[in-house]
Amino acid sequence: MEERIINRRVSYYLINIKARHNQTTRHYVEAFRNIASQDPLIGLDNEISSSMKHLDEGEFDSQDMPVWMKIDFLTYNIIDPEAFYNRRSHEDVSMSWDSDIVANKKESSLYFIPSVHIVAYKKSSKITLTRVLKYLNGALYRIEPNEFDVTIIPDHDEVNRIIDAHSIVKIETSLMYSNPFGGHSTLFSDVLDDKIHETRAKVVRMEIQGSSDTPLHVAEDGLVKAVVKQVVTGNGTIDATIREVEGAPLIHINSAKHPRLLMVEQFIRDAGFTLYNQLKTIFSGH
Repeated sequence: MEERIINRRVSYYLINIKARHNQTTRHYVEAFRNIASQDPLIGLDNEISSSMKHLDEGEFDSQDMPVWMKIDFLTYNIIDPEAFYNRRSHEDVSMSWDSDIVANKKESSLYFIPSVHIVAYKKSSKITLTRVLKYLNGALYRIEPNEFDVTIIPDHDEVNRIIDAHSIVKIETSLMYSNPFGGHSTLFSDVLDDKIHETRAKVVRMEIQGSSDTPLHVAEDGLVKAVVKQVVTGNGTIDATIREVEGAPLIHINSAKHPRLLMVEQFIRDAGFTLYNQLKTIFSGH
């Protein structure tokens, strides 16, 4: 039977889901299954709430784990039936209806690849990336408090502008250890990762301050490149003040404002199978 191939160009944001303990495919799978079964209600912003509508699991690997999971989720307003007002008669009004009926529903889907703990979320979706991050953070916290970190994977080229700049004046960064942990490299970037892990800290925040006259030194195996390596793999954020070329004005680069996009131009069989193959190829070594 021939594979069904669809030529269609779609861009996806990429989100890193990282467990602080028990960093196994099964742990990630069970976490999303628990979200589906418990369906926690997550408050977002502007009185908007969110919850999961449906969880679909793709084909299974040799360990009987789904290679992809599709999460359909919703955002909506919960309406208070006692909070209505008739503006013509100037009277408060009480409505009578099923309290489970909500308003202003928006629906979207995301794909989770458990083996590389990456979420792919279509850029053209109706729900904003900011609200997706809040939903995932909130839902995972309800399932296992203080166990999962949820961060966007930033655009590599944008973040690498920092170390390619003529001078770096200041770096503010929040770092988390990577997944998986336990390599044997002696590179400073990997030693830093190990030390972050050893502290058992949720986040390590650093401010590395230079000046226009004495900018930061970018050593091949030094602190600045180690920080950037953590960030580009989705294990932290960075806000840098740099001068790209000599004599140019200072500018800011904030990784949170530059999410990485995965461009998919050909779908084989379905979106889940295609994203699994592409993300497995890109992130298997991370």
